[in-house]
Amino acid sequence: MSEHAWGNAYTRSLLGVRLGLAGSGNWSMVKAFADAGADCLYSPGIKTREQIEATVKAVAPKPVNFLNSGSFGFTVSDIAAMGARRISVGGSLARVAMHAFIKTARQIAEEGKFDGFADLIGNPELNKFFAEDLKKRS
Repeated sequence: MSEHAWGNAYTRSLLGVRLGLAGSGNWSMVKAFADAGADCLYSPGIKTREQIEATVKAVAPKPVNFLNSGSFGFTVSDIAAMGARRISVGGSLARVAMHAFIKTARQIAEEGKFDGFADLIGNPELNKFFAEDLKKRS
């Protein structure tokens, strides 16, 4: 790989597979990508401490990307301690927003209440947040 490119191998074949079977055929795709020179291995579907640690061990010393798509009870520090070196959230932040939208819309439609608007962030605060973020990235 070029020093300017990053190869992230996406091993979808592991979805739904019990990953506690290191050394079995379940690891062939992950190991093949690692051996082919992937810079990072990405196995969506792993969710438990055992699965994360087994994936890290299977491809060491290559880094593993963990897709944290739910509330699995881990902190960023926990995931790092398990050996994952990259964390993605996929569409989870968008789903958080849609969940709030649907919950509030249903409350308005079914109960005639606007309680879902409590504690909303104001436009000035939003503008400040995005302005500050832009400065950090510029």
